[in-house]
Amino acid sequence: YGDNGLYLTCGFVAKRLEHMVNPGSNADAVVKDWRIKICGYRDARMDGDLWWEEKPFTTDVAQIKSDLNALKAKGGGDEPESMLDGLWKLAKMPFTDEGSLGDPNRWRHHHDAARCVIVFTDASTHMVLASAEAKGATFEDVVREVQSARLRLSIYCPEADCYQSIAGIDKCEVEFIGSLSDAREKMTEFSKNTDNFKKTMQQLAKSISVSATVPLL
Repeated sequence: YGDNGLYLTCGFVAKRLEHMVNPGSNADAVVKDWRIKICGYRDARMDGDLWWEEKPFTTDVAQIKSDLNALKAKGGGDEPESMLDGLWKLAKMPFTDEGSLGDPNRWRHHHDAARCVIVFTDASTHMVLASAEAKGATFEDVVREVQSARLRLSIYCPEADCYQSIAGIDKCEVEFIGSLSDAREKMTEFSKNTDNFKKTMQQLAKSISVSATVPLL
């Protein structure tokens, strides 16, 4: 973590994925129609083409866990990373026509699916973009693209000025976990508490279910 970059995911940590899909014998799945795409980001200023990696959308729980396990914390440089570049990249990802079957490399049409992006990070973010496709773009540019793509953001991050700004984006929820000085330790503690994952997954599922005709991730 830290200077090594963190993980941006469409979906949530696989540790609690089963609760969303298989909540138990006495309950229905809270999200019955879903897809998850695992992505990782580092620092576009320091890591060149290696700053970003992504996997296709899938509904295979085993594949999602494999994709998560394949992510490695490496690279980086200075403390801030390229989360905003990652959001830009996801906002610019193409989407299918309304009513079309899901393409593993595209968003579903916004009439067919809710588009949720969930971020876990223990570092701050550069506020000016440096990736090849977005070099020089600003925070305001990212906000415009995120809103145009109708992305719903849930961000788990240390308390820092950059995330105070991001918290103001429409349909964005930010939960502060520690500060920049102890974010790694606090994020580790948070991830070990299964109640945190269960509660957040339930809240996410309810939010999707009431905001989309077909509740997809």
